[in-house]
This record gives sequence, structure tokens and C-alpha cells, in this order.
Amino acid sequence: GPARAVTNPARWAGAGVDGQPPSRPRSDRPGQVGGCGVDGQPPSRPRSDRPAVTEPEDFPRAPDAKLLSRADAVARFGPRRAFRLVFTNGCFDLLHRGHVEYLDRSRRMGHALLVAVNTDASARRLRKGADRPFVPERDRATVVAALESVDGVTLFDEDTPEALVAELRPDVLVKGGDYTAGAVAGGALVKAWGGVVATVPLVEGRSSTALVERIRGSG
Repeated sequence: GPARAVTNPARWAGAGVDGQPPSRPRSDRPGQVGGCGVDGQPPSRPRSDRPAVTEPEDFPRAPDAKLLSRADAVARFGPRRAFRLVFTNGCFDLLHRGHVEYLDRSRRMGHALLVAVNTDASARRLRKGADRPFVPERDRATVVAALESVDGVTLFDEDTPEALVAELRPDVLVKGGDYTAGAVAGGALVKAWGGVVATVPLVEGRSSTALVERIRGSG
């Protein structure tokens, strides 16, 4: 059947019990991914005779060790993996509770969460303000990497992460509830290979823009 967007992560069939990540099925075929993709079927992925790179539980947890070049991110989280990958992206300028809850809920949709962070140049092109981002790209990436819910962080310099999505072929692509599923960059690609595009509701009143307004005395 056609792919569908998921607006309530807790109801996604692959979310497991009580919002916990689904248990990973064992398989003798490298690259096999279990759990539900579209209409209860596993997301499709190119098969490989080479073993998967590693298992999520073996990933390093120190923030610096989670910071990956694009090539290393694809090597660790790319199509050869044997686990369900969740992907999201953003600037993450002035990290706040909304970000933390959003990333935690995203992580529960799979076995590992990779976050792509806009470089300073990319963030400036989003026109959030002439002085944005306030925090340099490496610092923003490091703060995101320090979160327990995050398994890896990489930077991207394009206006959207669509090219990176094509390289990684994630099983689940997540954005905040201020996006519609049809407007998520890379969403059409993910649906084409049987993946899921999900949106996570925002925490009301929690945003970097709202923080900036309060600091400047205009909110």
C-alpha cells in the first residue's frame, strides 16, 4: 500500500511497548531490518554480502566520539547497517527542552538516531536573523551529541539534508510538528524505499526564537 506519514510516534507500529524502541529481530542476512515500515512490512534496503558496520549498543557515548564527518556518518549509519535508523536535522541553536523532548521521541522510533546539524553558513541562509546562529556549528553539534538519545551527529552545508538522506537511506525521517509530512526535505525519497516520514508535536512555548525574544525583552 502507499507510504503514510506518522503524526503520533507512540502509535507507530514499530515503536514497541510503552514507547520503547522495538526489539531488534535476529537475522542471518546482513542488512536485514525487522519491524514495521509501511503497512507492516520491513523497510526495503539494498542488500550486501558484507556484514553491517556495527550494532547501536556498541556505539561510543562520549559527545566527541559521536561527532562524525559525513563519510564516517555514512559508513556507520548507511545502507549496510543491520538496525532501524532514525534521521532528523536542524540548527539546534540555543538548545532547550523542546529540542530534548523532540530528539528523545524521535529516538524511540528506531534503534539509533542520527542528527544532521546545519553548518553556520547553512543556518544563515535560513534567514532566522542576521545574527543567527548565536552558537558556532561545532559547539551546537557537540551539545546535541551530549544527549543520551542521540547516537551520532554530522554537519551538512546544503540548504536541505536531502542529499545526505539519499546517501544514508534512513528507515524513519522525522521533523517537528511545524512541518507537514509532504514538506519534509527527503521525505519523497524515504517513502520511495518503503520508509516512514514522521512528525513530532512541538512543546508549546519552547523554541529558540521564543528564547531570543525573551532575552531581548520583546516577549
